[in-house]
Amino acid sequence: MRILELLREVAAATWAQKIPALMVALLTGAMCVTTLLTVGRSAAAEEQVAARMESAGSRVSIVHPPPGEALVTPAAVALIGGISHVESAYGLGAARDMGAGARRGEGPTIPVREFAGDLGDVAELTTGRWPRAGEALVTEESLLALGFDGPTGYLADGHREIPVVGTYRALPTGERITNGAVVASTRSALDYLVVIADDATRVGASVSSALQILAPRGMSQLRIESPEALAAVQEQIAGDLGDYSRSLLGGVLVAGSLLIAVVVLADVLIRRADIGRRRALGATRGVIVTLVAGRTAIPALAGTLTGTAAGVALAARMGAAPPLEFGLAVAILAVLAALTAAIPPAIFAAHRDPVAVLRTP
Repeated sequence: MRILELLREVAAATWAQKIPALMVALLTGAMCVTTLLTVGRSAAAEEQVAARMESAGSRVSIVHPPPGEALVTPAAVALIGGISHVESAYGLGAARDMGAGARRGEGPTIPVREFAGDLGDVAELTTGRWPRAGEALVTEESLLALGFDGPTGYLADGHREIPVVGTYRALPTGERITNGAVVASTRSALDYLVVIADDATRVGASVSSALQILAPRGMSQLRIESPEALAAVQEQIAGDLGDYSRSLLGGVLVAGSLLIAVVVLADVLIRRADIGRRRALGATRGVIVTLVAGRTAIPALAGTLTGTAAGVALAARMGAAPPLEFGLAVAILAVLAALTAAIPPAIFAAHRDPVAVLRTP
């Protein structure tokens, strides 16, 4: 039997046997809906945990040297920023309050911090230009608070005057400089170091590498603020969610496959005379297996498309829409599960003796 003839025969047999086809479609659709509403929500939660792990806050470590120790130098910051598993590193000075220089110490003040490192890694220039040593950038909110007409003028506190050359907006990696102003440092050493790892799982390695540069002989007085423990907990949670999702997915697929296998087997037993007649007329076992499997595949595909669309829509309304890749994977797994469930009954039907099936008492 040629392929096109076999496909036409499969389609005709499926259309002629609507009840088994409808049951297979309903079971396959139910598998998809159940999976997307249970495992899909876990997958969405796992994706959210992974996104939080990769957020800048989960990758930032801060190293505070002992008072009086000039460890956070511009040269050390540059070396640490060049480490392979460090996304960026910068040194900061303690915040000091400064106001608009033209007001002679009167009016509002803003926090001003000395900065060493690549400012472009943690801030976006919005107006003006990048500062040279001893010059400052101000956030747009602070610029308005000081009453400046634009990124011009200077900051003062009675001891020092700092020209303003532009405004900036802090990036997620620059959470320590979200307000006030930053000054391109002229100091030989700053008060603390901020290290941002390129991955949440490398926080510990990035801190260790930074310490080897800052204090190669070791220094017990160093104080470190690191999210390493938080990253480990988040990674454990993501792993637990993944294990739970896989076990739940396996349970849903196995249960659905067993029910589909029962439906297909019942259909084979009911249609045994038709199958025996085909075998007696010369149909090979391979043709019978293909016919039974094809009669399962067509309604399974229809049920999968309907069930996946319904499951995604319901999950989205519940505020836990699964990732697109997960929805596609569920659809593919559902069709494969239905086909796999149809194979044993198909083989059983193909190996029955057509004479015994057709014999009448």
